[in-house]
Order: sequence, then structure tokens, then C-alpha cells
Amino acid sequence: MTGFVAYLNNLSLIKEAVKREKEKVAKRLKDIPGLIKDKSDLIKEYNSFAKMYDRKLERGELSIINLVPADFKARAMGLDAERRSLVEEAKEAKEAKEDMENITGVSLVGNPYISNTPISPRIKQNIFASGFIGIFSGIFLAFFLEYIKKLRYGEAAQ
Repeated sequence: MTGFVAYLNNLSLIKEAVKREKEKVAKRLKDIPGLIKDKSDLIKEYNSFAKMYDRKLERGELSIINLVPADFKARAMGLDAERRSLVEEAKEAKEAKEDMENITGVSLVGNPYISNTPISPRIKQNIFASGFIGIFSGIFLAFFLEYIKKLRYGEAAQ
């Protein structure tokens, strides 16, 4: 069995799939820190806007309010949640990359065995299913032929 597994792992199709998966994980791991930094910067900006508008609102400098500071705070909280999920994803991607280093393609998980009870042929089930399908297809065919006769004679009479 190990020879067969080695043969499968040497197939170009499997080698390429493993290589693509490793590259995808490495790229994602490379991209995540930039995404986290971007989210952190946006969170800081939203918080600073919210504070600025809170101060202007307290001073009475805003006569017409188009922007609500609570919206900034809510958006900052949403971005912070996204940032936290990205941090978790970075941890998972790092673990996946470490796991991917050991992956070569196909591996043997357990020893193969032959079951004592055969899966097929299931003769009784096959006979029952074919009889059932035969009856219903016969009924359908009879109604379909009758329908076609009515169409033909109906058109000839007109």
C-alpha cells in the first residue's frame, strides 16, 4: 500500500494541487497582517471622528447634524470585530502553514480491510426497485400515448 501512496504522491496532478494549496495558505498568511493594520488604522480614524464630533456637539458648534457620532462608534466597533477575526484567522493560517509543510499529498490514514458483508449485489432490493419503476413507467407510458392519440384525432377533426 505504501508503494501505491508513493505513486499517487508522485503524480503531477496531486503535486500541483498540494503546491497550489501551500501557496494559497502562504499568500493568505502574508496578506493578513496588512489587512489587520488597515482595520486598525480605520478604527483609529473612526474613533477620532467620533470624539471630534462629540466635542463639537458638546460645545454647540454643530448647528445642523448630518453625521451622528454613534454611527462612527458603531462602525468602529464593527471594524474592531473584523480585526479580531482577522487576528484569529492569522493564527489559524499560521498553524495551517505549519501543517502544510508536512503534507505531501495522499497519505494512508488506516490499514485497508475487506468487509465480510458484501455491499452489492442486493438482489431483492434491485428486483423490487425495477418492478416499482416498471409499473410506474408503464402507467405513465399508457397515459402519454392516450394523450398523443387525443392530440392527433383532435387536430384531424378540426
